[in-house]
Order: sequence, then structure tokens, then C-alpha cells
Amino acid sequence: MGMYDDLRFDYRMPDGYDGEEYQTKALNCTLDVYMVSCDGRLLRSECAGHRDDDGNTQRLIGDLCFDGTLNVYHRDTFGGTGWHEYDLIFQQGNLVEIRCHQTRSRLAFAPVIASFRPKQTTENAIMNNETKARLRPILANGRRGKPEYSP
Repeated sequence: MGMYDDLRFDYRMPDGYDGEEYQTKALNCTLDVYMVSCDGRLLRSECAGHRDDDGNTQRLIGDLCFDGTLNVYHRDTFGGTGWHEYDLIFQQGNLVEIRCHQTRSRLAFAPVIASFRPKQTTENAIMNNETKARLRPILANGRRGKPEYSP
């Protein structure tokens, strides 16, 4: 088994999968931890201290301004749903599309809808008022849990 990086993605995938922890070999493969922010930016949140291709052990924490395709995957052995694989498409640092390998479907990432995460109140607290105002009609209709995507 080779090295990889971890990715935290707290949104329901287009095919309905609810995983939060994924792995990827599309970045440095140094056991660093990344996350996709509520506005669709790829952030390095932890640096494991392993050497990258240039021999560096220290890497910047924060926004990577990633541009390209990030392949992520997860094997759900505990839940019994099997292999889940997705391509996250970033343009100019923003997540714009998610492609699901299992269903061959692709959906646009909607950060306004996806920014509602009731289990993480710190991120909800920093949402701007304009975003909250746009979410009120959605929340008034009784949507709960992880955000879903609409085509």
C-alpha cells in the first residue's frame, strides 16, 4: 500500500453517498489532510510532516487555489455499500463539478445550498448574511441533514 492524502468532504455526494472521509493520490501523497470548504475551496488543514517530491517536510496550511481534477475514493466496509469514487473538478480554485464513477453522472457544485451544515455551527456562524437569506426558504421547507444537490 502506497502513501496517499486524506480529504474531508462533508456533503452528500450526487449519488446519495454520505461518506465524509476520502483518500486521494492526486496530490502530494504525504499523508496530509485536506478539506473542501463550504464555499468549494480546497484547503490543506493538516501537514503530516512527510517529505514531498521536492524533499520538503513543511508545507503551507490553507487554500491551495487548486485547478484541475481531484480523484477521491472510499471503500465503505463498515456500512456495506462498497467502493465509492468521484472526480472533483476545480476551476480557478473553486469546486465547480462532481463526477460520480459509479453512476457516470455529473452535477454542478452549488456552494450556496451546500454551505448549510447544521452539525458544524462554527462554519454556519461565518456564513455571510446574503447566503443565510438565500438559505432561509430552503430551511423553512424542512430540509435537514446533509445538503443535497439539485440539477
